Amino acid sequence: EAPDEEIIILGQLFITTMVEAMTFIPSFAKWLDTYDQSKGYEDLKTILKYLQWQDPTRRGKKWVLKSPQNLPYTDVIANAFPKAVLVMTHRDPLEVVPSYVSMEAALYKLNSVHSDEAVGGFWFPRLAGWMKRFEEARARIGEDRFIDIDYREVAKEPLKQAQRVLAHIGVPLDDQIEAALTEFMAGNKREQRPMHDYSLERFGLNEADVRDAFASYRARYIR
Repeated sequence: EAPDEEIIILGQLFITTMVEAMTFIPSFAKWLDTYDQSKGYEDLKTILKYLQWQDPTRRGKKWVLKSPQNLPYTDVIANAFPKAVLVMTHRDPLEVVPSYVSMEAALYKLNSVHSDEAVGGFWFPRLAGWMKRFEEARARIGEDRFIDIDYREVAKEPLKQAQRVLAHIGVPLDDQIEAALTEFMAGNKREQRPMHDYSLERFGLNEADVRDAFASYRARYIR
């Protein structure tokens, strides 16, 4: 009924974080870190071409990809999609880490039993490692491929931030696009969804360690 993350497609290849997001298998994560994702993203490109060909209404339209899976594979994406603009939404890891770990803990409880501390102990260094890989990849790729968006500004003025991204890729915010965005926002207000309650302490983590692990990222992008 609505767009979803491309990780659903990549998940069919069994070489994505979708597996470890649903099942607590640290050994799979270690293997995944050694796997070259280039073929997977080339396959994704082929599948997207097929889907666009299959539906005439999609022809000529730009692709929009979005998934946490992409963070550690930024350089792979830049190579697979050489004309892509890379939009990076920045949010303080002090909020991201407990939020993400809480989501994973909830998913794991659907089919297994693990302590919150075990889940936190697994995902905290994993997320920190993903961010380090992103920062290194960005330095190699070059700043001209990126546009940076503050998460707080997205929450406060989503239409304005959408206009920034569209302008960056040369797409004017015409009446049709603005109407579609406005309709989507009206039907997806934050207050319409249940509150997500989380904390670092619940997962055996603390603020000092997060600050240390993400120090370079926070110094550059978090104001």
